[in-house]
Amino acid sequence: MSALVAGHLLRIKEREDGTPRFIMLATVRAFGLEQLAAEGEAGATRSRHARYVQRLVEEAVAHLNRAEQVAWLERLDDELDNIRAALGWCVDRGQAGDAAATERGLRVAAKLYPYWLLRDSGEGRAWLARLLAAPGASARTVGRARALQTDSLLAIPLGDRAAAHARSAECLALCRALGDKRDLANALMIRGLMLTLFPLGGQPDPAVARAFVEQARAFYREVGDDVGVSAALSHLGYTSLSTGDLERARAEMEEGLAATRARGDRFYALIRGDALAGLAWARGDLDAAHALFAEGTSNARDLRDKRTLAFELHLCAEVRPRALRLAMAALNSSSGTGPTVPLEEAIATALEDLDAGSDAARATPGATDMR
Repeated sequence: MSALVAGHLLRIKEREDGTPRFIMLATVRAFGLEQLAAEGEAGATRSRHARYVQRLVEEAVAHLNRAEQVAWLERLDDELDNIRAALGWCVDRGQAGDAAATERGLRVAAKLYPYWLLRDSGEGRAWLARLLAAPGASARTVGRARALQTDSLLAIPLGDRAAAHARSAECLALCRALGDKRDLANALMIRGLMLTLFPLGGQPDPAVARAFVEQARAFYREVGDDVGVSAALSHLGYTSLSTGDLERARAEMEEGLAATRARGDRFYALIRGDALAGLAWARGDLDAAHALFAEGTSNARDLRDKRTLAFELHLCAEVRPRALRLAMAALNSSSGTGPTVPLEEAIATALEDLDAGSDAARATPGATDMR
C-alpha cells in the first residue's frame, strides 16, 4: 500500500480517530475496471464487492441505535461511494434480470433507513425507486417488504403522505404473508404511526392504530428486540395523545424515551424527546419543554447533523425566544435561504444566547422570557 501511495495511485485520508483510509483516484479505478472487464472478471468482482457492502451495512446499522452510533455514522459517510457503487451494480444487474442482485440491493438500501433519514431521505428514496422498478422486484420477498417499509418512512419528511400510506399498507400485507415476526412488528408499528400522526383525509384512527402498535410490542418482546419495544412505547404515547389522554401519553412517551436514552441512542432520543417536549409545551411546562429541546440540540450536535441542529435551536428559541433571530439565521443558512450568516457562527451564537436565557430564567423563579 505504501508503494501505491508513494506512486500517487492512492491517497490517504486520516479519520478522526487517527486511522488511515486509502482512497483510489478515479482514473486508477476506471483503469482497474477496464482491466477486470478485459479479463472477464468484472462481474465476479463487483458481486463480491456488493456482498462486502451488504455485510458492512448490516454491521453498521446494528450499531446505529447504540452509544457508538456516531462513529458508525462516520464510517458510513466514509463508505458512501462504495455503497453507491454496490447499489448501482445491483440496479444494473436487476434490470438485466438478476433477481438475486435486485434482492441484495433492496435489502441494503432498506437497511440504511436511519442513515438516509439523517443524511439524505431523497437519495434513499431514489435508490429504492430504481431497485423497485427492476423486473423481478415485484416478487413477494423479504427485500421488497423491507424496501416498502423504508420507503414509507422516508416519504414522510419529503411530504409524500400518499406514498407513505400506500407503501406501509402494502408492506403490512406482505409481512403478514411472509411471517417473520420482527418484520411484521416493524410493519404493524409503522402502519399504526401512519394512522395516528399522518392520516390521509379525516381524523386519526387511534383505536386501530393502538391495536397495531400493541401487536408490534408483543412481537418485539417475543423476539427480544429492546429497540423495538422502546419505539412501541413511544408510539403508544402518540396514540394516547391523539385521543386527548395527556397523562397516559406522557407516561408512555417518558418510558420510551428513558429506554432510548439508556442504550445511548442520540438519534431516537432526539425524535422522542421533541415529541415529549411538544407535549410539555402544550401543558404550559416551558421549563421541561426547553430542557428537552436543549437536549435535542446536544444530540443533533453529537450526530453532526447541522440542519437538525438548526431546527432544534429554533424550537428552543420558540420556548425561550431570546435567541429566536439567530436560530432562524442558522436554520436559513442550513437550507440556503434567507440571510447568509455562516451556519457555524449562527449556531454558536444562538447556543450562547440560549444558555444566557436559561441562566436568567433560573435566576428569576417563575419568569418567562416573552421578548
